[in-house]
Amino acid sequence: MSDSRGLMYVDPGTPGDLWIQPLDGGAARQLTHFPADGQQVAGVGWSTDGRLAVGRFSYKNDIILLRGLNKRR
Repeated sequence: MSDSRGLMYVDPGTPGDLWIQPLDGGAARQLTHFPADGQQVAGVGWSTDGRLAVGRFSYKNDIILLRGLNKRR
């Protein structure tokens, strides 16, 4: 996502946090400081008054082993 001043991105070194890189070549600045809870950024948006909205999610995988199931004919 970008505007006339910078490009917003998720840095692979800090997964789950947003950074902004100024287009004038200045140093990148971290915008969010979420806990290291494994959640990823799902979507972002800027409001008209300059506030940032961020949606986050996490994946959870389960393996279930079922025994004793018989085919019925």
